[in-house]
Amino acid sequence: MKKIFKNPLFTFIIGTVIFSAVSVLAYSIVSSNVGFTPKDSSWEVENVSEALDDLYDRTNSIALKKICRYVDSEYGDESDHFSVGTKYECDPGDNIKRNFYVLEVRDNSVDLIMERNITESNISWKNAKHYFESGAGSALNWKYVQVIKMPDIQQIVNAVDYPTWKYEDKANTGWFCMGLKDQSSCAQGNWTYASEAGKAAVKPYRWLFNYLSDCSPFGCDPTTELDSNSAKQNGYWTNDFIFGYSEYWCISRGGLVNNCNNSSIYGLRPVITVSKTNFR
Repeated sequence: MKKIFKNPLFTFIIGTVIFSAVSVLAYSIVSSNVGFTPKDSSWEVENVSEALDDLYDRTNSIALKKICRYVDSEYGDESDHFSVGTKYECDPGDNIKRNFYVLEVRDNSVDLIMERNITESNISWKNAKHYFESGAGSALNWKYVQVIKMPDIQQIVNAVDYPTWKYEDKANTGWFCMGLKDQSSCAQGNWTYASEAGKAAVKPYRWLFNYLSDCSPFGCDPTTELDSNSAKQNGYWTNDFIFGYSEYWCISRGGLVNNCNNSSIYGLRPVITVSKTNFR
């Protein structure tokens, strides 16, 4: 038993003690597990050591858990398994393995985008924005990841190596085609990818628009094309609205970074943030 806070006027209230480990996953110690006893003008705290030891063990086990397994570098750099486009198989915490691709790398964590939309039907941007907070996605038990969200448009742009495109500078005329050096040949609704040269140009980035309806004529992997007779999904939403317009940035089936309104036929493709300690 350890005495703390000698000042009897100091009010000490603990509801929850939060401890953040390397994996930046938060766990809590509920106050009912910890006892407080006023004695000799001080406070005595019971069971803190045991509770912290238990918290350390649980958090450390998550921090060291290998939730993402390297699959291949078809779209990444074979010499760097944290390069953009590298494929991993991940279990975010619900015991279901899904394929993800590296989207952005930081010093201690990695953002990965799922290879397909998680929604079987289309969803409005506003509902997609809150899907993991109060929508159907709130029931997902993805307890091993730090963050779940839609992709940021700038993450997509950076992944396709278009350095002159900046989110804060673009209005609804900022749409472009992935892989094309000459954007003057890019037109909404008239993708150049239908040509063999166009398909070759977009191939390094098709991991960003596989598993969409009728996507093979525009350069996606034909083995991933969804049947247009099922719930039609022409793309997926990003996290960002377009400045000055009632529209949002989205990714279309032809590798088109596009502006879409809230009634467009799009789904939700989640991005997860995973600690580098959780890879193998």
